[in-house]
Amino acid sequence: MSHFRRRSPTTVAVFSSIQEVSESLILASSLSSCPTTTTAITATATATTTATATSADNNNNISFNIIKDDALTGYGGTVKFHPESLSASTLKSLSEKEILISEPAVVASIINYHGEHCLRNLIWYQSTYAGVDPLFSNTNNIDIVKIAKKT
Repeated sequence: MSHFRRRSPTTVAVFSSIQEVSESLILASSLSSCPTTTTAITATATATTTATATSADNNNNISFNIIKDDALTGYGGTVKFHPESLSASTLKSLSEKEILISEPAVVASIINYHGEHCLRNLIWYQSTYAGVDPLFSNTNNIDIVKIAKKT
């Protein structure tokens, strides 16, 4: 049986209106034996600020990117999202990630507005909500299975 070893870290994007999601992942990764890199990306219309914290051994297996963008405001059930206002740096970061943690309505809006290519490296989406109806609504033009399979 052969074992596959990744050369680069798995890249995880957290793009959520629920700050506790990011905080709990950062805490969990700091307590685990799995080396991680955490990058906070704050995007506005005029600037992007990035801060990175890397594990001591620099042999990273997981890279967390906490993305904040002016296009996503509110909290949980009162979230307001304007996909047309996403910064270029946020779109670039989302397109590079393999794992995305976000609200289903946010992901559906991103795909509907920017097209499925904007999540071209996505292999796993983790919802911050129990319901994923926005991803499977008949009013959306999303083929989530096709996006996940990358055929």
